[in-house]
Amino acid sequence: MTSQPIPTAEDIRLARLEKAIETIEAENFSLKQKVKELEDQIRYDFPPLKEPIEVIGSWHKTKGNSE
Repeated sequence: MTSQPIPTAEDIRLARLEKAIETIEAENFSLKQKVKELEDQIRYDFPPLKEPIEVIGSWHKTKGNSE
């Protein structure tokens, strides 16, 4: 029967770092997907304006529609 080498403290730290990197990469991918979903939802909920809006003081009015 062959004995397995005993992992050193450096081996253990390296394994933990590798696991942490994998976890961070997975979370990063998940967050990027969530951001994309939210951006798509914003584009759907708030489509681009057909006409620009002028901001005058605290009043907003659509350009061309003067009242």
